[in-house]
Amino acid sequence: MSLAADSEPDGYRIPLRTSLTRPILMGGVPRNFAILNATTTGALVAYTYFNIKPARFIMGDIGSLGLGALLAVNAMAIGEIGSLFFLGVRCYIEALSLVLQVGSRYIFGRKIFRMAPIHHHFEQMGWTE
Repeated sequence: MSLAADSEPDGYRIPLRTSLTRPILMGGVPRNFAILNATTTGALVAYTYFNIKPARFIMGDIGSLGLGALLAVNAMAIGEIGSLFFLGVRCYIEALSLVLQVGSRYIFGRKIFRMAPIHHHFEQMGWTE
């Protein structure tokens, strides 16, 4: 492993130069964030490759909560906390559909959707993934 002029190991050149990490490097955020984001991106690419239909692995809550936390930390690090609202719209709709379903079932005694959260409702209507 040789060191370049800027003391950057050769193995780090490819992940650090990706387009996903370039805004973080240019924004003055430490390189540790860039390395973490490049590693996470690589892991998600492999996860997606092995989860082309039919899925072989399930991420579950631990993985999705970890990715959400990483997204939030990155947004705070680059000062773009306001953009999290737009990135989380789908999550808000999912949670709201669940609250509406439970509330309607409790108050009126009937369901609004065939199944909650709303993406299961669409699946039961015949929509595919």
